[in-house]
Amino acid sequence: MRTSVRRSAFGAVVLAGTAVLASCGGQPDAGGPTAVSEAAATGSAAPSSAEPAPDDLTGLLLPESAFGPDADVHQLPADGSGPWPGSWWHGGGDDADGDDDGHGWWDRHHGGSGHHGWGWHGGDDAAEPAIEPAACADALAALPTLEDAELPEVAAQVAATDAVRTYQVVAEGPALDGLALRVDQLVQACASATVDAPWGMQVSVAVAAVDVPARGDSSGAASITLTHQLGTVSSLVGIVSEGPRAVLLAQTGTAGAAPDQAGFTALLTQAADAADVG
Repeated sequence: MRTSVRRSAFGAVVLAGTAVLASCGGQPDAGGPTAVSEAAATGSAAPSSAEPAPDDLTGLLLPESAFGPDADVHQLPADGSGPWPGSWWHGGGDDADGDDDGHGWWDRHHGGSGHHGWGWHGGDDAAEPAIEPAACADALAALPTLEDAELPEVAAQVAATDAVRTYQVVAEGPALDGLALRVDQLVQACASATVDAPWGMQVSVAVAAVDVPARGDSSGAASITLTHQLGTVSSLVGIVSEGPRAVLLAQTGTAGAAPDQAGFTALLTQAADAADVG
């Protein structure tokens, strides 16, 4: 029997991974080699010379040059973070990408397919996604959730090239202090899983650990491969945290290709340096 996962926990996984979002809006016709740009893989990110105010973390984001000369980089509004109304990837009636068209960044860059029935977008009453094996559903449901009052301050940006889509978040707040990533447990429980999405699509999920340098209080990364009727989407997700601050990096390859792990690891290291984490 399939086990349903609490909306809040599953939404947290999407925020941390962004891979399911990529499966909804990935561009199957996009071309290009499977690797981050040379600049992203080998360049060094220079953090802001002055520490930003606590409510302004944008100075801790990677510079646009870190994503390569051909990257289309967009900073995302802080009030559009996470699986609540007005999210970055769906407009929700708000102009989340700032171009006055009422759409979010994800809609504009991924065809506006708008799978609003996932259940974590505000105002949606769709059925919860169902996951098996039950151990994977239990592992996801055990993830901590945050009340609105506990949500951290965030700064985020997305960078798109023909080869990869990269999503970066810097977050800071008391709720992140002592963050336990539990990557090993999630990999073990969800190494091979199946998700029945509310609109009828079945997605096969494969999760594997990715080695990244030990940084800060906690660090970890995983590869996530999603296979469904529209094709395959491969993503890498990494997080580094120290005290109340954390940096997240997620990268998705185009045309079913997997992002380059070495380049991703180098970019995650740059992101941690830029955010002064670890």
